[in-house]
Amino acid sequence: MQQQQAQQAQQYYAVAPVDGAMRDVAACYTQLLDTFPFVKAQARVYIKEYEQRFNEKTVSQMQAAQELLKQTSTDMVPAMLTTAATELDQLSARTAALNAMLNAGLAQEEKQEEKRRGMRAAGQAREDEERAEVERQLQADREKVDLQYDETLARLKATYAN
Repeated sequence: MQQQQAQQAQQYYAVAPVDGAMRDVAACYTQLLDTFPFVKAQARVYIKEYEQRFNEKTVSQMQAAQELLKQTSTDMVPAMLTTAATELDQLSARTAALNAMLNAGLAQEEKQEEKRRGMRAAGQAREDEERAEVERQLQADREKVDLQYDETLARLKATYAN
């Protein structure tokens, strides 16, 4: 048994220097070849730079927008208001002229319609008069026919009664 233990100890001590060398190689690998810490550090630097640039860009955009608003309120708005007032006056004048023209057209149309109504009424009166004349003529003809019928009937009765 002691012999076995001695053999095991020799094997262990023979492996022990290799084990230390393995640890050293692993440490060198970790420090030299493992890129995770490097990538992590570079990502942090990139993110900080990006945030800085983004914030600077946002601030510059906000300053440009503020300058544009200031320019708009001081320069453009008063000019636009005066232009709008001028054009509004012109538009109002054109609207009044158009309204007057439309009213004149409507008045003329109403006169023509009234004239047509008068002509229709006169035409209707003429037709009524003609119709009355025709009815009087028909009535006179009926009376003549009735008279002739009565005379003929009386003559026939007298002729056949005898």
